[in-house]
Amino acid sequence: IFPVVIIGGGLAGLTAALHLAERGLTPLVLEADQLWAGGRLAGGDPETFEYGGQTWAFPTEHGMHALWGGYVNMRATLDRFLDIELVPSPGEMWINRWGRAVRRVEAGTAVRSRWLPAPFHYLQLLFRPRFWSTITPLDFLSLPGFLVSVLLTVGFDPLREKKRLKGLMMDEYFRGWTRNLRATFVGLGVNLLAAPAEYISLSAFIAGIRFYTMLNRDTWQLRFLKGNAHTYLIQPLIDRIESDGGMVMGGALATRIDRCADGWRVTVEDNVRGGRRSLVAQHVILAVNSSAAKRLFEASPDLAPQGAGLDIPKAIPTVVIRMWYSKQPREGAASGMFTGDFQVDNFFWMH
Repeated sequence: IFPVVIIGGGLAGLTAALHLAERGLTPLVLEADQLWAGGRLAGGDPETFEYGGQTWAFPTEHGMHALWGGYVNMRATLDRFLDIELVPSPGEMWINRWGRAVRRVEAGTAVRSRWLPAPFHYLQLLFRPRFWSTITPLDFLSLPGFLVSVLLTVGFDPLREKKRLKGLMMDEYFRGWTRNLRATFVGLGVNLLAAPAEYISLSAFIAGIRFYTMLNRDTWQLRFLKGNAHTYLIQPLIDRIESDGGMVMGGALATRIDRCADGWRVTVEDNVRGGRRSLVAQHVILAVNSSAAKRLFEASPDLAPQGAGLDIPKAIPTVVIRMWYSKQPREGAASGMFTGDFQVDNFFWMH
């Protein structure tokens, strides 16, 4: 009987195991991937190809490259368990497309300037000449609606007040706004909440704006890992868990969870050793993505009633684009976001 079985070896599952292992609870982590734990931060075998008379190689990974400034718990975990140095971003670029026009403004250092307190720190963008190129004279007609929206954000905390505003979606926030400003801030919402615009509720958008930007000038600043996430984060987490007595089992796909006399029985498809096995745990932690959680709830009769009452979030695709240049690119912001008419919503630029 295991004290704790954690289903999912992504960042959430590994950090849960890390804290439990430190306290002597010897967790077992079940990770479906046979070779690479880490979930959305998982690594992969290097890809190689020939070009220009050279052999190029890079790791296949698509996950997090940096932590937002507001992720204080994650940064505290890294400081506590791992010797990882993060590199602060010097600035964040805001790239806005409206029709055929593309405008850029380095906004990060502007909003972090110290002479205006939050939530008024965004007024400092007005002193960046490039900022004025992102708005049109017509946008000034949005000023009344814009001010009402800002007052709503400052005066209402959906998390603390536990109000979902059920049925109200993000579009309600932009009543009275022009199309240009609306498109700009919809991109901001998609960027902050990692969700398609049509699935973002009004309460979620307000909570995201409050947390990331409106009430703290430093949460927007990123701190980068020095290399790929597997080498610098995931593998060190696994090593620390196992050194503290825990275990990470790869190729173990949990297919069902049932109650039993000793706690919970977890049915597992073992794709490394072959066959099906069952594990008994006093406690089970689900640390899987939304589609896997839905699958487990539907396949487990003892969990089905709880699963029926859950809102399963939608996921959005992630892509990595690698570019080679004939000369060193001009130095600029290390990260930023796309808003307006762009199909993508953010980027991490690494030389």
